[in-house]
Amino acid sequence: MKLGYSNIEKDLLKISEYISDDGLKPELIAYIGNTPKEIGEFFAKFFRCETCFLPSLRKKRNKSITKMINPLYNHLPAGMLKIISQMYKTIYSMERIPPKDFELDKRFYDRGLILLVDDNTQTGRTLETWKRKIKDKTGKSACTFSLAVSGNYKPDYYCFDKWRSFKWRPIGI
Repeated sequence: MKLGYSNIEKDLLKISEYISDDGLKPELIAYIGNTPKEIGEFFAKFFRCETCFLPSLRKKRNKSITKMINPLYNHLPAGMLKIISQMYKTIYSMERIPPKDFELDKRFYDRGLILLVDDNTQTGRTLETWKRKIKDKTGKSACTFSLAVSGNYKPDYYCFDKWRSFKWRPIGI
């Protein structure tokens, strides 16, 4: 099953209402990488604020592995997919470091609460690294949202828990 944006709009609306019910009003939505851009734009429309891009912090990804496995993943048994998915997560669960030459957009300094948006989180390293960088540079707080949780880390808000990446999209994409 391939999940699309239209399948999750009601979930995003529910999360937006939870955020509001908690008394929070993000003034900037920062989406991490290109994948969650549409989700960031949904939140920006709901909270009547702007979006801002933050680069993904994944480094040294071997795209040839994903190119080899992705055509096969629909034909492999679930047990094998679980093993492959876990191996992939282990290989790429390295330390996250923002690019040295990357400067935060001036809006991070001008706005109040920032909502960090990512599509999936396992360890929370990416979200927590950006949260820390924003706090260190601007003194501003950020809350976190991930569409899906596939590990033990829980962001402040999320839609799906114990998500298996190979059911949503090809491994490593």
